[in-house]
Amino acid sequence: MRVITPSSALLTAAALALGFASAPAADSLAMRVSQSVKQPIEATAKAFAASHPGFEFSVNPCGTAASVKAVGTGDAALGAAVRPLKEDEKTTYPDLVLKPYCFDAVVLVVHAENPVANLSTKQVQDLCTGKVANWKEVGGKDEAVVGISRTEANAIVEFFETKFGLEHHVEGAGKAQTMEFHAKGSKDSGTAKMAVTGTHKDALAQVIANPGAFSYVPLGDASVMQAKGTVKIVSLDGVAVTEANIRNKSYPLARTVFLVTKGEPQGVLGEFVAMLLGPEGQKLTVAGGNVALAP
Repeated sequence: MRVITPSSALLTAAALALGFASAPAADSLAMRVSQSVKQPIEATAKAFAASHPGFEFSVNPCGTAASVKAVGTGDAALGAAVRPLKEDEKTTYPDLVLKPYCFDAVVLVVHAENPVANLSTKQVQDLCTGKVANWKEVGGKDEAVVGISRTEANAIVEFFETKFGLEHHVEGAGKAQTMEFHAKGSKDSGTAKMAVTGTHKDALAQVIANPGAFSYVPLGDASVMQAKGTVKIVSLDGVAVTEANIRNKSYPLARTVFLVTKGEPQGVLGEFVAMLLGPEGQKLTVAGGNVALAP
């Protein structure tokens, strides 16, 4: 079995690590991708396999930093990142190549019955720091605010607090862990202890279960739940979360998702990347709740 990895020197080790047993010759791709695009990449891989007999693949979700590292070290052939490379990553892995794959956005979600439809940047800051502790203070019901965050290793936390001028610290561990946000540079700790979840789906589940909850999650995960009528995506600073606003970046929390490879993708990896960026792959990323590169 032939494993497609960025370095042929890692061929045997990669095959053993991935658990590929001896079998008729085939091509295999190990992928470590951002949680926000696991579904469309996996769907595209299944479509690719249908026209490539013997093709096998694994798609494992992880944070952007872990995805970049996996591709850089040769543990994965393909990654997906929700941000450009950091300077230290460029230095450590100089051969990495990033290609825009689709557009995504971090969206603010509240319970489906919460009447609040728009929040300003200041209101989001106040919700996160505890300055606003009841939804009636921002036009909602008389309901206590319950914030749901993500583990600090997740790239979405850094993205979120950077956009809103916040910093955080954590307390506790495991299910008892909480995250407190405060204004960047401030010595005053926030008063809101936000619950911490490991996945976006867990965060959404907590919002669904609690009328006073809010969280921030990728568009793809949120749009699926909103379509089911279980959560509501709110506008930010009067800008609605629409395909056009995300593509032109007028929505403040829009971001580009990049495919990550070690060097220009060749062979089967190159064919698969071409499919991800082509009409079929772009259609599948839209089906997964993301926004295609072109209208």
